[in-house]
Amino acid sequence: MNREASEKALGVTLEGRNRRADIRDESKVGKPIGREKYQRLIAAAQSQTRIKVAVVHPCDDVSLRGAIEASKLGLIEPILVAPPERLGNVAKEAHLDISGLSSSRLRIATIPPPRRSAL
Repeated sequence: MNREASEKALGVTLEGRNRRADIRDESKVGKPIGREKYQRLIAAAQSQTRIKVAVVHPCDDVSLRGAIEASKLGLIEPILVAPPERLGNVAKEAHLDISGLSSSRLRIATIPPPRRSAL
């Protein structure tokens, strides 16, 4: 997505050295618009082609949940790079459904456990 398309989707102009966002619609000044901007950003991203993303070691609740939710929103095609048993444990503890991990939309790339250094 180029700058102009991003500005249009977000309803902002990016100006100046610091690329400060200025609201185009003055009726929104002083009103909370964070959620609305987020929704426009998600909609703009969903209009683009889903991209493959390697998510390395998402072995905590937040990381795994983020990858799964981004996949469900149609933003990315995550490739989870982590030990499968560890992902399973994290998913179970966080009450996340990873049954779709074998689908074409969400894959697990297994990695061997780290080797201990010889002293």
